[in-house]
Amino acid sequence: MITRKVLSKKLSLHRCGKFVEPCESDSVELVENGIHPFLQLIKHKFVKYLGYREKNVTYEDIFFFLNIVDHEYGYAKNPILKKALLEFWDETHCVWTARDHLLDEDYDCFAKTRLSQTYIKDVTQILLAKYKEPRGMNWIVNSLVENEYDLNIATLNHDILLEKTLTNNSIPYCDGFVLNKNACIREFDPRIFTLSNKIRLLKLHGSIDWKGYGGLQNYVVGIPQDGFIEHGFLDFGGPHEDPVILAGTHNKLEAYVYGIYSDLFAEFVRLLWNSMIVICCGYGFGDRGINSRLINWLRLDEGNVMIVIDPHGKDIISGKEFHATQLLRDVRPNHVKFITSRSEDTNWDKVKKQFLC
Repeated sequence: MITRKVLSKKLSLHRCGKFVEPCESDSVELVENGIHPFLQLIKHKFVKYLGYREKNVTYEDIFFFLNIVDHEYGYAKNPILKKALLEFWDETHCVWTARDHLLDEDYDCFAKTRLSQTYIKDVTQILLAKYKEPRGMNWIVNSLVENEYDLNIATLNHDILLEKTLTNNSIPYCDGFVLNKNACIREFDPRIFTLSNKIRLLKLHGSIDWKGYGGLQNYVVGIPQDGFIEHGFLDFGGPHEDPVILAGTHNKLEAYVYGIYSDLFAEFVRLLWNSMIVICCGYGFGDRGINSRLINWLRLDEGNVMIVIDPHGKDIISGKEFHATQLLRDVRPNHVKFITSRSEDTNWDKVKKQFLC
């Protein structure tokens, strides 16, 4: 659904630099005549040159392409890549006919990619913020309430349904954020992981309620609290990045060595090395960084077991790229087990049966 909306949703660019739901007086020309045809052109490249089926090209594929161009354009050292990028930008002039209705200026190549990435993030934030009711989390809540095992949670989701579920069930957790001195924002501080004995909640790909503040010298990721509008902007100067989420595909592997994502990934790996059971639910096995760590972990000890909850069973892995199918080929037999059902049709007793037998 997100991909379809990214390619069609009408938003307007606010003066703060974010895309928002348009009012009657707002222009959506920039999106309709600039970003939408631009993203469609990128989608067509995946179909034409990489052999993708059109229906299989996702907003994450498009974001990955934008991210690569963003990093390479203007200083690509590979002459072949440089030539390909220049040819691509020649094509964008034919599809991007919009001008900035705020500044009345045309966008250059660099600005197009940056603006399109912001647009994709903002569409994602708007859509996920509408999700109110969590589904398929009963067995997770039951496992945490039972408190028989030392359980922690790592998620790739950007929404805040897990936080709401834990809070509504009075389950304390540590997500790496602590209140700052003015109590107007919860700042990310990875040192809290070593001090807390609460359940870990690691959002490895960021969250729609995370915002980045400050410049290069004082950048901080935080979650605004009540009273932030009155006091927060005095300290932080307004959001520099909103939301802080990690989108794309293969670019995520590189992101795991930078900033907040590197600290979260390091804590994930530390918890993984100290675990004997991993339960995967809702994971599509498309993240090379996660997959490589799972493979190494399964090889580490004969007692390590991964349980996958998915209605497609083994096919959720076997139909993926090599870095995912290694989970089935290169580990010991029966160390990857499957519960072929949806998360909402699963219960904690069924999950426990898999790793106790």
